[in-house]
Amino acid sequence: MKKWASALTAVIVALASSCVLPAERYRIDPDHTFAHFAVVHTGVSSVRGRMGITKGIATFDREKETAEINVDLDPRSIDTGVKKLDAVLSDEMFFNVAKYKTARYSGRVLAAERYRIDPDHTFAHFAVVHTGVSSVRGRMGITRGSATFDREKETAEINVDLDPRSIDTGVKKLDAVLSDEMFFNVAKYKTAHYSGRAVKFQDGVPWEFEGDLTLHGVTRPVRLIAEHFVCKQVKIMVLDRFVCGGDLQTTLKRSDFGLDKYTSMVSDDVRLTISVEAIREDK
Repeated sequence: MKKWASALTAVIVALASSCVLPAERYRIDPDHTFAHFAVVHTGVSSVRGRMGITKGIATFDREKETAEINVDLDPRSIDTGVKKLDAVLSDEMFFNVAKYKTARYSGRVLAAERYRIDPDHTFAHFAVVHTGVSSVRGRMGITRGSATFDREKETAEINVDLDPRSIDTGVKKLDAVLSDEMFFNVAKYKTAHYSGRAVKFQDGVPWEFEGDLTLHGVTRPVRLIAEHFVCKQVKIMVLDRFVCGGDLQTTLKRSDFGLDKYTSMVSDDVRLTISVEAIREDK
């Protein structure tokens, strides 16, 4: 029986391995692949031309969302439609094709980096003005979250599930009031959610996000702006990981989300700061 089990395990492993497809390979078609160029002549009109290729290959990995391309260009094939100009461009003054017979381009496309939102270092902090005098502050934790970040394309997305049941103002009686039906009604609305995408980058990192906040069963558009945001390698004792994060701020009206009780005592405006740390999922 053990032999049969071992044999079956080996078959399953072999089948699973066969499901992992290698990167697809492509041959670049020289009859339909050209490098087209254009320059402005005497500040008046554009002169256009093309250069053919001698060979090229590409790979495409659908699962990993990566691709690479390698192309050998042929400067000797320059064609502007004007033979005299072709001769000038081919000469020593320009491409010098007698000496430099080949040009090459190599490039790759990387998948967007994936991040896990760290629930131990990510909170939604809120502040309201109490009786027009001082600010009451509190925080709400998260249950989970994820993010993607593509540096080359300057795109980023974030998705966070907030936990209204974790409300903490430092005053237990107030926490109980906020958790009750008059406000967050956490027995009914156990989760809040923010989903957004970066619409502005600054110094190579996301700086402004546009998205939707679902709170108290109501969804409204919310724009978050960074007070600061960084991406860096972080070493903490034995841990060594790449982290992106910062403080994202906005001001919203609680009444827009059905939280409209006692606006004469507690301000309708809520200052919201989402302090986030996201850990890159290294492959």
